[in-house]
Amino acid sequence: MIVRYFYGDRAPIRIEEFHPTFGFKLIEEKPCPIVTVCAIFDEKTGKLSMGIARCSEKDRFVKKIGREISYKRAVENPQLIVNLRKYERFSEVFYDLAKILQRRYVDGSYKL
Repeated sequence: MIVRYFYGDRAPIRIEEFHPTFGFKLIEEKPCPIVTVCAIFDEKTGKLSMGIARCSEKDRFVKKIGREISYKRAVENPQLIVNLRKYERFSEVFYDLAKILQRRYVDGSYKL
């Protein structure tokens, strides 16, 4: 069994408006929550289970807590389960899926 973690960045979310004459104008900038994604890969079955945790914008990010929460969710109630084919590399699939989960959570299309 392989367990890996992905940590999102805290780059702010920028909402901009485009005006044909003036170009882009910043409408709103809000902090982006840090996301921790845990992936558990079972080499025997080829099953990849992923759990996600987020840190509130108001809290200080603690890596250990993010790992504990995302691991527990990956084991007990995975947000995503993928069956990998033999030729797929776990490390490449994990990183791509972690980025997708982060984007979905941050843009609001995915709820915990």
